[in-house]
Amino acid sequence: MTRLLLRICAIAALGVGLAHDARAQHLNENCTVSVLNRTVRVNADGSWVLPNVPANFGIVRARATCIVNGKTVSGESDLFAVPANGVVNHKPIIFGNTTPIPVSLTVSAPVTTLTESGAMAQLEVQAHYPNGTATDVTAASSGTQYTTSNAAIATVSAGGIVQAAAGGTSGTVLIQATHEGASGLLSVQAALSGAPHGGIPDSWAIANGLNPNDPVMPFEDPDRDGLTNLEEFQNGTDPHNPDVDGDGLKDGDEVHIHHTSPLLADTDGDGIPDGVEIQTATNPLDPASFDLSTALATFTVTPASFVLDFNTIVGVASQQLAVKGTLIDNKTTLDLTSTSKGTNYVSSDLTICNFGVPDGNVFAGNNGSCTITITNSGFTAQAVGVVQTFTPTALSFIPLPGFANGVAVNGNFAYVAAGSSGLQVVDVTDRSHPLIAASLSLPGNANGIKLLGTLAYVAAGTALHVVDVANPLMPVLRGSLATSNALAVAVRGTVAYVANGSSLLLVNVSNPASIVPIATLPLAGTIQGIDVDAQRGLAVTAAGFGGVHVIDVSNPDMPLLLGSASTGDARAVGLRDTFAFVADYSNSTTSVDLTNPSNPVVRSHILDSNLGGFLQDIAVSGNFALGADVKFVNGVPITDITDPTQLQARAILNFPQRDDNGTGIAVDGNFVYLTTDHGALGKFQAFGDGRLYIGQYLALVDTKGVAPTASITSPANGSSVVEGSTLPVIVDARDDVAVAGVNFLVNGAVAFTATSSPYQYNLKIPVGISSLTLGATAVDLGGNIGTAPNVVVNVIPDPGTTVTGRVIDMNGAGVGGAIVSTFSRTSTTANDGTFSIPGVATVLGNIVVTASATINGTLQTGLSGSFAPVVGGTTDVGNVVVTLLNNGGFESGTLAGWTVAPGSNVHVMSSLGPQGAFTPIVPAEGQFMAVLSNAASAATPPGTSGSVITQTFAAPAVPSEIDFCYQFVSNDSGGFEDFFLAQLVSSAGTFTLASADNSGGSPAGGGAPPPPPGLSPGAVLTPPSAPAFSSGVNILGSGLYFIPSSTMTNRVCASFTLPAQVLGTQVTLKFTSGNAIDNSVESAVAIDAVKIRGK
Repeated sequence: MTRLLLRICAIAALGVGLAHDARAQHLNENCTVSVLNRTVRVNADGSWVLPNVPANFGIVRARATCIVNGKTVSGESDLFAVPANGVVNHKPIIFGNTTPIPVSLTVSAPVTTLTESGAMAQLEVQAHYPNGTATDVTAASSGTQYTTSNAAIATVSAGGIVQAAAGGTSGTVLIQATHEGASGLLSVQAALSGAPHGGIPDSWAIANGLNPNDPVMPFEDPDRDGLTNLEEFQNGTDPHNPDVDGDGLKDGDEVHIHHTSPLLADTDGDGIPDGVEIQTATNPLDPASFDLSTALATFTVTPASFVLDFNTIVGVASQQLAVKGTLIDNKTTLDLTSTSKGTNYVSSDLTICNFGVPDGNVFAGNNGSCTITITNSGFTAQAVGVVQTFTPTALSFIPLPGFANGVAVNGNFAYVAAGSSGLQVVDVTDRSHPLIAASLSLPGNANGIKLLGTLAYVAAGTALHVVDVANPLMPVLRGSLATSNALAVAVRGTVAYVANGSSLLLVNVSNPASIVPIATLPLAGTIQGIDVDAQRGLAVTAAGFGGVHVIDVSNPDMPLLLGSASTGDARAVGLRDTFAFVADYSNSTTSVDLTNPSNPVVRSHILDSNLGGFLQDIAVSGNFALGADVKFVNGVPITDITDPTQLQARAILNFPQRDDNGTGIAVDGNFVYLTTDHGALGKFQAFGDGRLYIGQYLALVDTKGVAPTASITSPANGSSVVEGSTLPVIVDARDDVAVAGVNFLVNGAVAFTATSSPYQYNLKIPVGISSLTLGATAVDLGGNIGTAPNVVVNVIPDPGTTVTGRVIDMNGAGVGGAIVSTFSRTSTTANDGTFSIPGVATVLGNIVVTASATINGTLQTGLSGSFAPVVGGTTDVGNVVVTLLNNGGFESGTLAGWTVAPGSNVHVMSSLGPQGAFTPIVPAEGQFMAVLSNAASAATPPGTSGSVITQTFAAPAVPSEIDFCYQFVSNDSGGFEDFFLAQLVSSAGTFTLASADNSGGSPAGGGAPPPPPGLSPGAVLTPPSAPAFSSGVNILGSGLYFIPSSTMTNRVCASFTLPAQVLGTQVTLKFTSGNAIDNSVESAVAIDAVKIRGK
């Protein structure tokens, strides 16, 4: 079957099931749009472009006609002015009753001679319609526009009031009214007072260099055009210019012989000047009378050659030809593209090149070449075309360390969240030969990644990391925040939204060095995917069998669950307009209508999994959604989302190198980037056999010449920002083919370029300026540029805020003399515990106050909640409670105060073991200790943490240290498979306080360092190398699993001096019992006597 027939069949199929109600109709390929006498067929995605629309017809409407189930429905746009380039597109169409189009206008006035300066006359305009009726369309609200031939003589208002110009001259003007493409003329004369000389006002004579006192002046003809000065005045012409309208006819001949207008070059509006009509013996007063065979001098078509790249997922490719004719006057050019002008088109092979609307639009058929012959009135021009097909194509792959969980891309670099191998940076400048350009080890397990500007945000299980990738070859960790189970992340402005396993976590990332949690919203299901619509203030999470949840995040401090929808097994989600597109493991690509966020509705999904696959991730680009799949051998299903209520499977981009399973996906304007693993069906793992595949899903061409549209959706024009703050700039950019990139401009200079959506950039506001002009340009594959209207923001100095609150102890009593600090500003509490910290910056993120005080000889600390700063006012953080490290010795007999990561096996015990006569492990002090372990038979993916406990607290503002004791026991064998880590996570980085592995020593026993290598400065272990434990124990969770003494260490006590840069800040103490290589943790660690003390 030829592609021509396939295209016709596809169009017919897409028309099935359209709504019967005209009000619900949307533009698609079953519609045509007309403006004036130009008509175009609408693309399947609802887009359309009309070139070469005359720009001199005033404001007009675009009218649409659609065939829906055999019935014709119509709609129209609001009135608009045709731009100077004559290209019209993207006008919203409203279906229903349409405004009729007049065939002619008549213009009248009660008087047509104005005798005084400022005198007025109200015009009346009647529109005449094909059915013989007439309607008054004088009012501007009806869409009628007015122009005057000489505003120095008389003006005309938007409402049709003609007024003799104040202080003007006498003369005659031509008033033109236009309405829906029809026009009418009326001649109005200004004969101002003081005109006794032959009927010519003195003012007119003087203005035109004539002597009003000369009695023969009215009868003279200075320019010898056949009109006397009196006739020149009466007709509104220039007595010194014989051809005012430049049509090649003398003004006198136009008035006396031809009866044409000396003020209009083309009296009948057929595009051919009056002089050429007289020269070719046609009627200049009849728009249907013309003879192009004698009027044309040249006849051309552009482009003279063209290439139609048929993208199989798009389904249509076309080239609009423009036919021009130059007239024998050598200055007038006619647009002859329309067949209504007598132009005819012939294709040398209709199976290769065929025609559609508007006239001159050539559509691709089969591959090959063709010649389009265009004729008119004996003139001939030709355009040579080539049709070539592009199918989504695999380009390359590169192996990756760790486990390839997810990918993000911008420009010529792809950034991979690689499980245990942290961040991997891949140079994709040559998409056929990618290479790993850089890497960065990160604590936790890199599960997901997103980009915003020059920062990468990595969801790493036990932490959210912010990495500076301004230089992709040297990524730098800028900050971290401890999390419970971060699986995915989205970032909008200064807020990161973390899919945190069992909840949605909102985080303030305005200052990457001091990341502050804002709020947490528990949700049903496994929260593993997230996307955000900043304009609507909505976040949508993918929750596995829990479907999707829609959350109101317009107030980040109070996220609110609005509604949920069951999709099957939702793994990831992408948003576009009012729809969520879900990567569903059970139902492939699924669309969810978010028009009513409180009632999300599943509208469509790919019914056949052989076309849609089993998806783990999704990327939305233009009219397509691309998925990371595990069903196919190794393919990316591509879905057309043009109509979200009727999703269409378009293609599968196959990577034939081997049978891999997709885990993550990213796209830019042309290319798709797929992370995979060879064995695992799931994701969020640490070790595997992974790759990054690169494919091309769209051809690198765009010959339609239609520029993208771009608009800055945030911030608003005229808004104010504080110097030194971070300003989120968000751009909405769209194109008829694809957006290749968006440039963000600051005061006219490019500050950043984004090549994948969402198009956003965080701008650091400079200090010492009063305003900034923000701009944006969107570029498509053809190099066409769309420019967003500029947005000007006012920049004001940071007025700061005064932070107040009260420090209290566990009994609620005020604590005097406590040291309180926030953002490097400190103060001391009064006797009642109250404090005030003036001059705190408001641009560094939410306010969190740390407090430390010595009570009864013991150092105690506290941490306030997180509060948005009140700019220029007072920020009250309330009570700050100081305590010892909460349950650091576990003497409550519980894990109160500690956060236990999902899947952990942690218990508070009084002893571990013994078996037989062996000595048990007991607490170093007090009655209880915490034991972290996994049963020997429990599957624990390599590189993941078998058990993790954390506690976040305020580091004292005075020199201090953290103390604790631990004892590590293991029955593992081989290299360094099971390990223990003690870490302090802070805005200044992550510090290693202690570590041990199964080789029997501490920190490394056998000599090779455990992961991560070495201890941070300030960490001291006692003893530095522990001897083997002289007994044996049963590992927790396996009652018969005995640990012999040869593979255990004696107790080690550690102390860590807090670095100066973390004093007075929020920190997280983290203990991990982990696994580096095999699939089980066969070790345990007992932790006790955790405390903070001043130095």
